[in-house]
Amino acid sequence: LVALRRPVGARPSAGPVDPRRSSLLRPVISKHACRKDTSNLGFMLDSGRGVAKDEAAALEWYRRAAEKGEPITMLKLGLKHQAGSEGIQANEREAAKWFQRAAAKGSVRGMIELAKILEVRSDSSAESWHRAAAKTGDPEAMTGLASFLSMNVENSLEPEESLKWYRRAAEAGHVPAMVELGAELKRGSPEALVWFRRAALAGNLKGMWYLANSLGEDQATESVRWYRLAAEKGDTSSMADLGLMLEAGIGVQRNKEEAAAWYRRVLDHADKSDHQAARTGLDRIERSER
Repeated sequence: LVALRRPVGARPSAGPVDPRRSSLLRPVISKHACRKDTSNLGFMLDSGRGVAKDEAAALEWYRRAAEKGEPITMLKLGLKHQAGSEGIQANEREAAKWFQRAAAKGSVRGMIELAKILEVRSDSSAESWHRAAAKTGDPEAMTGLASFLSMNVENSLEPEESLKWYRRAAEAGHVPAMVELGAELKRGSPEALVWFRRAALAGNLKGMWYLANSLGEDQATESVRWYRLAAEKGDTSSMADLGLMLEAGIGVQRNKEEAAAWYRRVLDHADKSDHQAARTGLDRIERSER
C-alpha cells in the first residue's frame, strides 16, 4: 500500500485514472484485508477516486467489509439495495436487512432508514427504531420520530409528544423540523411565525411559503416578497399564490399579465399538486379579457 500512495505533498492528478491502479490495489488489500481497507477500496471504486470507477466491484468490497462488522459499509449496502445501481437491482428486503445490521451496530442513519421501511410496512417495531434513533440526539432522527407520532397519535407517551420532538430538533438547528413545528402549531400564532421565518431565512422553500401564507393582511407586501422568492426558486405553491396576489393586486400592483405567466409556469411543472389552482386562475384571467 505504501508504494501505491501519492508522494507527500503531491496533488491529486487531474488526468485520466490508470485502470491498472485498481487491479494492483485489489490484491494488496485482499491479502492484508482489514475491514477499514476493504471499506476504503469500496469507496474508491464506487466514486472513481484514484481508481477506475466500478460499482459492481465496489459492492463486493462493501460486502466484505460489512461481513467483517463495519457499520458504515452495512449502511452503504442498504442504500445501494434500496436505490438500485449498476450491478444491483433495488431490493427493499435486502436493504432492510443491512439497515438493521447497521442499526444494531449503533448507526443512527441505519436506524432512521430501517424505521422508514418498517413504517411503510405498518410494522409495529418502526416506533422502537424511531425512538432509539431520536434518543441519540440526532436532529433528523428527532424529526422522524415527531413525524411518526403526528400520524400515529395513539403511540404518544404524553400529550403533544410530536411537538416536543419537533421543537427539540428545531432548536438543534434542523430546518425541516422548524417548518413542521410551525405547521403543527396554531396557524398564525407568534411561535409558528418565528419558526417559519427562521426556516425561510435559512433558504427553505416550504418555510418561505408557510411564512408568506401565515402573515396577516397588513403584511401582504412581505407575503408577496416571500412568495416571489420561493417561486423564483421553483416552488409551485408559491408560484400559484404569487399569481393570485398579482391577479388581485394584493400587496403588489395588479398585473394580470405577470399573474398569467406564473400560472403557466405552474402548469408547465411536472409537480401537478398546484395545477388546479393555476388552471382556475388562468381561466379566470382569460374570461376577464374576452
